[in-house]
Amino acid sequence: MKRRTTSGLLDDRIALAAAPDLDARVYAELAHDRSALVRRVLAENDAVPRNVLVELVDADPDLAEVVALRPQAPAALKEPLPVTEHSPESIDVYSADRGACPAVRVGLQEARSTYTSETLGEAYARLTSR
Repeated sequence: MKRRTTSGLLDDRIALAAAPDLDARVYAELAHDRSALVRRVLAENDAVPRNVLVELVDADPDLAEVVALRPQAPAALKEPLPVTEHSPESIDVYSADRGACPAVRVGLQEARSTYTSETLGEAYARLTSR
């Protein structure tokens, strides 16, 4: 694919990185943009598909924590962050990825709302070790 997306003006690339409805190939190209700001905006976009989020972290490991908060982020990236930082949607996707039963999913949502200092991974381990 010709890399024309990452050769435009910075403001245009930032706008693309924030767009909610682009082709996955455009997001993938932006994951390798020369601008750290463009990559950061992309990391904050909930519409970016999981495979591109993984590619983005591979290209820029400093974005792992930002990417981990996206609902579609892989479970392994989400686990080190406090459960309270995750959105309900992110926890639902995490629960589905882990094959969690409904009681565990509810328990994770409750842990999210209790202001606990547990990480998502710790909360999951606690709820599944019973």
